[in-house]
Amino acid sequence: GERCLEHAWDLYYKVLQRLNRQLRRLEPLDLAQVSPALHTAADLVLAVPGTYRADQPVVCIRGFKR
Repeated sequence: GERCLEHAWDLYYKVLQRLNRQLRRLEPLDLAQVSPALHTAADLVLAVPGTYRADQPVVCIRGFKR
């Protein structure tokens, strides 16, 4: 019951803290260095992850700012 919920929250909070520490250490990548082909691509039909809805138009990435 309540004890299990408290235990689950403690585990979740520990994972969240760890992720936050790791995210603060991440450094941005230069797309031109990592993937020159993707960096120069234009008029892409590349769906944005997590945005698909069957009854809505597909949200697409058309290209990347240079």
